[in-house]
Amino acid sequence: NGQGFTDPSSPSSVALAPWLFGMTIVAFLLMLAVVPAHRWLVSTVVDTDPAVASVIVGVVSRVGIVGLLHVTFLEYPTLVDKYAPFFVLAGVVTGVWGAVLAWRAEDTRTFIATMSVAQTGLVLIALVGPTAPSLVGAVLLTVGQALGLGLLVYVSGAVEERTRSAALPRQTTKANQRR
Repeated sequence: NGQGFTDPSSPSSVALAPWLFGMTIVAFLLMLAVVPAHRWLVSTVVDTDPAVASVIVGVVSRVGIVGLLHVTFLEYPTLVDKYAPFFVLAGVVTGVWGAVLAWRAEDTRTFIATMSVAQTGLVLIALVGPTAPSLVGAVLLTVGQALGLGLLVYVSGAVEERTRSAALPRQTTKANQRR
């Protein structure tokens, strides 16, 4: 009848649903750069041309959020509810780890990429929130990330080209100068 995957009463749909859910989760979480699969985003943003890096951080990784929401969460709502604690845990770990990496960043593009990872953790937590405001917040943060982070990477590349340095200046205090 051609409705094997979309008809919930179909035996093939019931048997394959957990597998399809798992495969879409893996695919979209890899695209989102969720910890521990976040290094691809950081190294790509740091090592490529600023124009390419801005597209990657602004568009490609955000497509993972759209795919997660529109494909996985809408197609498998009962499985999403069942595994909501996993998504929250993954979001918290990604947010905290990304913030720690950003705090330790020594150049601008590494800082921007790791902050993108940290903010992705927040979006992941908001996506499994049971309320409409959490979903609206996730979508608005995603749009803001796409525009803001893409532009930041592009501008940081222009600054790097002009100054010939990507290093972040460190604050110096009298206590640090005495050491």
